[in-house]
Amino acid sequence: MRGDPQYDDTRVDCLPVDDTVVPGHSHGSIQGLQSACGSHTFKGCAIAGPRGTKYDRRLIWDGYSMIPYLVIGRGRLSRHVQHYLALEAVEFEHWDRTSEVSLEHALAGVRTALLLISDDAVESVLDRYARQQPPLWVHCSGCVTTPLAESAHPLMLFGEELYDIDTYRRVPFITESGRRPFSDLFPELRNPHATVEPDLKPIYHALCSLGGNFTTMLWQKVFAESEATLGVDRTMFFPYLEQVARNLTTCKTPLTGPLVRGDDKTVEHHLRALSGDPFEAVYRAFVSAYRSDSALRAS
Repeated sequence: MRGDPQYDDTRVDCLPVDDTVVPGHSHGSIQGLQSACGSHTFKGCAIAGPRGTKYDRRLIWDGYSMIPYLVIGRGRLSRHVQHYLALEAVEFEHWDRTSEVSLEHALAGVRTALLLISDDAVESVLDRYARQQPPLWVHCSGCVTTPLAESAHPLMLFGEELYDIDTYRRVPFITESGRRPFSDLFPELRNPHATVEPDLKPIYHALCSLGGNFTTMLWQKVFAESEATLGVDRTMFFPYLEQVARNLTTCKTPLTGPLVRGDDKTVEHHLRALSGDPFEAVYRAFVSAYRSDSALRAS
């Protein structure tokens, strides 16, 4: 029934605290919603839509209307999360440093505060604002772990353009083992999710950077040099890039090239061609990593 404009929901009072499915929260239990909101007693809810309309999805806790989410931040992730919630018809409010009201004021009546700011600023903001409940605080840093907030890292790259709802629904979220489950943090969403141990988050996030951020830097270098040095339009490399990604997800042994073939002379030619370029050191590092990592050589 979620997001169905034909569904005319009415307020539900005095529902039992059990696994009853809440209107507008398909497959979500009242227990999960109550857990996400601390000690507040569930009194009822209404579903998706702008405040004051019949599709209003504000929750009613202890007789008070609550906004499901306050999205804090103004970067790419914040814009994508706002767009995703809007597509799912989940009500939210937004706050950033340019807002006319204070953060304390914006937090009033909020069930869950989503802290979508730079990793380096997360703990200082939480230390100032998250020592009182409610709301439930959730940050989306892949590296930070703190007792002051739950963590749910979206395992996805977020570009300038916003995505469609199917893309957002496929985004996996990584939470911390031993903390609240994803269904408590986002009872309205059905995204795939997994957990990692808190002390393993730095290596998890390093792997994300290696696989996403650093490969992007490599391809930016390829595109720039192709056009500036070779006079070859970057689009000529697009089929190659697409096949690289396809091989990684479909082949048991996706790695090809001179390292795999043992063409040491070709490798030396490459290094001489890159002499004086900052990426010469990057190439040498990859060669060293390949030769010293038996798992890479076996794949």
